[in-house]
Formats: sequence, C-alpha cells, structure tokens
Amino acid sequence: MIWLLSIAFATDIDAPTLRALDPVLFDELMTLEPVPNRAGVPRFAGTVLDAEQAPEVLAHRLQTAGEPPEVRAALAATIAHMADPALLTQLIDDEGDPDIRIHLYQGLEKAPAEVALPVLKAGLTDDAPGVRAESARVLGNRSDCPDAADALVDALHDPHAEVRMFAARSLGYHAVPVYDAILPLLQDEDAKVRLTAVRSLGRIDAARAATDVAPLAADPDPKVARKAATLSASP
Repeated sequence: MIWLLSIAFATDIDAPTLRALDPVLFDELMTLEPVPNRAGVPRFAGTVLDAEQAPEVLAHRLQTAGEPPEVRAALAATIAHMADPALLTQLIDDEGDPDIRIHLYQGLEKAPAEVALPVLKAGLTDDAPGVRAESARVLGNRSDCPDAADALVDALHDPHAEVRMFAARSLGYHAVPVYDAILPLLQDEDAKVRLTAVRSLGRIDAARAATDVAPLAADPDPKVARKAATLSASP
C-alpha cells in the first residue's frame, strides 16, 4: 500500500501510475456514468467500485476531468464513502467548489479522530455557509463530538441559521454541558433554530429547560410551541 499513500499525499494524483496498475480498470472508471438512485440523485454504482485503486482513480477524475457539476457531485459522494482518510482530506483541501466539498465532508463521519476533527473544526469557519453547516452536522454524528465543543459553541453565533441549528443540535445530541451558550437561541429569529434550541436544552438539563422554554409555548411557530409546551409540562 506504499504506492497508495504516496499518491494520496501528492499535490496532484499521478494518473500514469494509476493507469499502469490496471489500464482496463482505469479507463472503465474514468468513463463510468452515474445513474439516478431511488431519490433521483446521480450516483455511481457497480462492482468496478470494489477495486482497491478505485478511490484514487475517481479522485483523479474529480480533480482533472472537468465534468459537469452533477457528475462531480456524484464522484465526490462516492469517494466520500470509500476513500482513505488521507486522500479524502487532501481532496477537501484542494477542492474549490463548496458544493463538492460538502459531499466530501460526509466521508469524515467515521474517519479517525486525528484526521477528522481538525478538518471538521476548520470546516466550521469555511467561507461557504453550506460547508460550515455540513461540518456541524457531521460532528453531531461522531462520538467524539464533545472534543469539538468550543468550535461548535462559536458556531452558535454564525450569521446563517442552518449553521446555528446544526451546531445546537450536535451539542444537544451529545448533551454537552453548554446550556448557557445555547440558551440565547430560544430568541432566534429562525423557527428551526428555536426548535433545535428547545430540544437541545431539554437534553442537557430538562429540569432547568422546563422553566426557560415555557414562554415559547406561545411561539408563532406551531412546532416550537408544541415542543416547548411538552417540555415545560414535564415533571
């Protein structure tokens, strides 16, 4: 696997080396067409993806083939779930399209902490709000999410509602003891953020939250009002 690691850390993935390993496989992967999945989203499929060097060939294709956005998105989504973490983080660092980076970030849900956490924390400060939101979401799906608590608390002040929502959700899902940091979101202008804040505060400290969320039982958003009323009525 030495050749794989050398390719993964290269500035540009070495196409001649990849092609020399298996010319037929290389050409098949470079011309493979995505097909719609059940949700109608283009995705790659087939036994050819089981080949050991498939992630590196697809990564080369993502970086160099100049394909349409929907094909690049399908490539990124495929790579995210099969690539070596080192290769995945290299692609994230090199990728200029935030929509493609979002797909790549999904592959960090199960990556080792020493690889994933620095990249996800950095993602919370990305220029693109979609990337920041995805970083917050992915962190919530990791058992080591509390190790990124400080970065997620900072994200509670993000100007984009989706980022604030996912940051609050991730902190609440893991019951990270940052109650006072989430509390101001009960007054957020966005109903989804308020709803997430109610839920997260209830997970962190249900007894205290019962009092704090009670005023939101009259919230103009019915979901927020219903959840607040339920929590405030809890013994």
